[in-house]
Amino acid sequence: MILILISGLIMFIVVKKIVRRVTTVNTALNMISKGSYDVVCPVSGNDEISTIEDSVNKMKLFAIIALLCDSNQAIRASHKGIRLELTKVKRHP
Repeated sequence: MILILISGLIMFIVVKKIVRRVTTVNTALNMISKGSYDVVCPVSGNDEISTIEDSVNKMKLFAIIALLCDSNQAIRASHKGIRLELTKVKRHP
């Protein structure tokens, strides 16, 4: 009977720790999906969950790079459009 109680207590502690880590990853993902790119998902341990935590951080960096590239392209396109308009104005008598 005592062995069953001890086993149950150990299982409860292990499951609680796993759920806490998964909840932390989920919270980070939700914040990133809403545009909060300053979130850092803490990487703890050397297991499957820590691999997911690390992947979340890498994904966030790639998302930031993609956003910067897109905004840089938009800026270049807008400058090109302005230059075209200025050229039209200069040519107009």
